[in-house]
Formats: sequence, C-alpha cells, structure tokens
Amino acid sequence: ELSAHNYKNIETAHIIGLRMPRPNNKVTNRFDDWIVLVVGGQMYGPWKCTTMPGIYYMINPMNENNTCVIHPGQYINCFVRGYHKDYMAIRQCRPIKYYVDANKDGFYDLDENKTQVAIRYTNVHRANPKFESIQVDNYSAGCIVLANPKDFNDMMALTLKRGDGSDKNLYTLTVLNWE
Repeated sequence: ELSAHNYKNIETAHIIGLRMPRPNNKVTNRFDDWIVLVVGGQMYGPWKCTTMPGIYYMINPMNENNTCVIHPGQYINCFVRGYHKDYMAIRQCRPIKYYVDANKDGFYDLDENKTQVAIRYTNVHRANPKFESIQVDNYSAGCIVLANPKDFNDMMALTLKRGDGSDKNLYTLTVLNWE
C-alpha cells in the first residue's frame, strides 16, 4: 500500500518494484522481485525482475569502485522512455537515492550511512533478449531488470498508452521492500 509510506499513487505513469527479502542480505543472483506498471489508472503485471545488482557487478563494480542498490523510495518523474544500450527501455534521467557497496563480499550493504543521490543510469530493462533468464549475473549493475523478454516487451508496449506516446513522457519509480 503506497499510502502507508506516504507515497503518491501516480496513475498516469508509475513503475513499482517490489523487493523481496534476501536472507542476511546475501546476493542470491536470482530474479527474486516483482515489477508492475500503472498507466492510465490501470495496473499491469506483475512481472518477475530483480531490483538488485547481480553477483558479477557486486564483485566487479562498474562505477566509482562501488556498486549501487536503489534505495527504497519514490522517485517522481525521474525516468523516461529512452535507450538502454541499443534498445528502447525506461531510462533514468534525474538523480535518485542509492546505497553504495564497495567491499565486494557477496552481501548487499544496505547501510543508511553509505548512501548517495546521483544519476547512475539504473534503467529498467530486460536480461537476455531471446529467453527467460534464471540468474542475474552481469545483467544488472544496479538496474531493475526483467527476467523474461516477452514480459519486458509487453511492458514497453504498455508504456505507449501513457499520454501522447512520445519519448518525453516521464515515469515515477517506487521501490518498496516486502515486509
């Protein structure tokens, strides 16, 4: 329930990631989470995803010698349709809050004293383009990644239902911890 966290219910363009618990914050390297899309007041999904980096980037950080994990919260109008590598996805366009993890130990360090607000291009995209992925591996360095390319393609088609369908439409991302 979004109101329990004082988050807004954005009916026009809202991506909601539901982060499932990981015992002892150990990297599972699995698509353990869920994502839904709200456009035009309609909810679509849920689709299997990860909201956490895979083991590859937890051990081999991509940026600033640390790996980022999206901090739970609501990030209003911080994402837009745009390219991730060579295909259309949902791209970060404004700063959001992250946990930063630099010790490469295979556990997510979700330390409130180690956070950063930045643009790190943690996009919403797919894993393998041809088949459903089982392991996250190097598909996520902090991005929200859908396991199944069909689910991702369905979600991206639904994003065109928002507004005039132009790539200038902004999206809100809300990441919630399952409690």
